[in-house]
Amino acid sequence: YAIPPMFLGILGLWGLGYEGHLAVTPQASALGAVVGGGVLLLLIGAWWVLRRVEAMGFGDVKLLALIGCCLGVMPVAFVLVVASLIGSVAGILLMIRGRGGLMTQLPFGPCLSLAAIVYVYFGDALLGGWMTKLAVVWAGSL
Repeated sequence: YAIPPMFLGILGLWGLGYEGHLAVTPQASALGAVVGGGVLLLLIGAWWVLRRVEAMGFGDVKLLALIGCCLGVMPVAFVLVVASLIGSVAGILLMIRGRGGLMTQLPFGPCLSLAAIVYVYFGDALLGGWMTKLAVVWAGSL
């Protein structure tokens, strides 16, 4: 269900003029979708080759691709790192409470969503404005 919104998002960006840390060109949007989905696909593939165990579902891949489509390629790293931290804290809290172990599976989608919301509302403040400067340089090179 995430594929049609990605195409609509890329097409819709041609008519919008965002400023600040949410400025996304259609090219950066398309690249963000590819990088967002591609990073998780690579992780799933690597985990399958190493362990022969399914690491995560493809819903997470589509969600990060959609987030990359909406926010661009630069914020994908921020979202992935913050989502991993959120998931790690949740896993540690579950282990402390005695409700999980090292093999407990946690849904990653809510972590990705929360990290994207953190980026949208607090990204510029948390990153000290350097993401905006990188985005301007990146957009100028496309």
